Order: sequence, then C-alpha cells, then structure tokens
Amino acid sequence: MWDAQQDIQVWIKAAEKRSLREPVIKIDASTRTKYPVKLPKSLSRCFKTLVTLELRNAVLVDDEASSVSFPSLRKLSLELMKYPGDVFVAKLLSSCPLLEDLVVELCSSDNVSVFSISILHLKSLVLETSGHISEGEAHGFVIDAPSLEYLKIDDDWEWVFCH
Repeated sequence: MWDAQQDIQVWIKAAEKRSLREPVIKIDASTRTKYPVKLPKSLSRCFKTLVTLELRNAVLVDDEASSVSFPSLRKLSLELMKYPGDVFVAKLLSSCPLLEDLVVELCSSDNVSVFSISILHLKSLVLETSGHISEGEAHGFVIDAPSLEYLKIDDDWEWVFCH
C-alpha cells in the first residue's frame, strides 16, 4: 500500500543528501488519499541552501521546539495548503529574508484568517483564493512589501478584505 507520509520522509532525506537546492513538492491529495499529506517538521532544517520551494495540497505542522528557517529561499509557492494558523504563516514568511517571489493560493479550509506578508525584498506577489467561504468569515491579506514590483490578486471570494 502506498504511504505518502513515509515517501515524503524518504524523498526529503534523499534530496538533503544530494544538496538539492530547488525541490518541487507537489502533492495532489485528491488522486491518492482523502487527506492532505503532512510535511515533516524537519523540512526547514534539511534545506538551509534551498533557493526554490513549491508546495501544494500539504499540511504544514508547527514545531514549537524548533524554529523555521529558509535563509537562502528566493522563490516560494504555497498552493491550497493547510497551516497551523495566522501566527505560523507570519513566522514562516519572516524566516525567508531573501524571498523575492511569492505565490499563495488560499482555500477556505487553510486555517488562516489573515494572511500577513511582511517581506522587505519581495518583488513579485501572486495571491489567489479558491473555494467558498461563508458570509461573516474573515479572510484577507495584509501586505507590507516595500520592494514590490509586481502584484496580482485573483479573488474568487466575495468576503475577502485586503490592506
């Protein structure tokens, strides 16, 4: 039987041994399993030289004991992810001091009310929303990116706010 959780661990260890700088982890949860795959807590510790990271349909887990750090990351794509919460998102993005290109696709079950983006060197930002949220649910973006040159917002939600 296919075990996505175990496979992810093996792939990450193999990538780390080879000093891979641009892994692409795309998981289509709808084709193999009903549940999104949880990425290991050690992901950021494995890739200190990581330049590009693309994640889709995965669950990020907050590890209170260790800090998240992607000191070399320049391009990050987070599509249809599930997060531990708003604070984790801010912590994750602040751990990427060289980040220049960010793509985020939010969904109603992502566990984030306000997606805060405060990145000094960010040049390109693409924000997309998908799915349906209920009236009265607060979802939105707060953007602080003084170096921003390109911004695209594709909003499928009626109840989203942006600041």
